[in-house]
Amino acid sequence: MGNETRYHNVLFVETQPEGGGQIFHVTGDLVSGMRYEQKAGQKPELSQTFYAKTNLGRIRVEDYPAHLDEVLQTIPPPPRQRAFNPKTMRTEQIKSDGSFYGPNEQTPPYIKCTELRWV
Repeated sequence: MGNETRYHNVLFVETQPEGGGQIFHVTGDLVSGMRYEQKAGQKPELSQTFYAKTNLGRIRVEDYPAHLDEVLQTIPPPPRQRAFNPKTMRTEQIKSDGSFYGPNEQTPPYIKCTELRWV
């Protein structure tokens, strides 16, 4: 998976005068799969895990939240990519159909929540 530090990314829309708003992100893991989620959140800088912030722009009031949510739901989250293999007694990479790779089959790199891959 590489040794570089990977930070969780969210799209945060500020909707409150004190800086609170809505968080749009992908949650889950490689074993259970990932899912798109929307939830209320505080100003990102107040989080203990905050690393950096990039302002992307503004959204029209009439497009928020319905249109933004609609657009974000069209982006498929990374699928389940690992499962426990009872034959080897290990958690291993799986194909999109849920089957395990054979010993000589090349496995693709994992798709993490910070990556978009169009299939």
